[in-house]
Amino acid sequence: MEEKGSIAIIPIKGMITSEESAFGLMAASTVLIKDIEEAENKRKIKAVIFEINSPGGTPFASKEIATHIANMDKPAIAWVREYAASGAYWIASACDEIVADELSTVGSIGAMSIRPDIGELKKLFGIDVETL
Repeated sequence: MEEKGSIAIIPIKGMITSEESAFGLMAASTVLIKDIEEAENKRKIKAVIFEINSPGGTPFASKEIATHIANMDKPAIAWVREYAASGAYWIASACDEIVADELSTVGSIGAMSIRPDIGELKKLFGIDVETL
């Protein structure tokens, strides 16, 4: 967390996870929640800006952070840099306001689907698919 006068800036960068990574390339909910609580407890801090640049992450960690933001008494602003996708959008939506550039990617909540490619297997067994 960085303090600029009476505003705290909490960066949320990289993949959102529950635990810290050894290389620091992820946004760990454990660290972010401590920063949120610290900002909430400091009288000097009047508002919190969440600087977001993340593709999202695990549902549990994203919900955990979003819940803490939603329960804040101080104003919370999501400042989206390049992207706030998936779980990062979930977190941004818990803020009072979302500020983003017209070229920022905001949203992208979705599901992943895996479809096996059995084309070679079909050829091997002479299986043909007919669509009616």
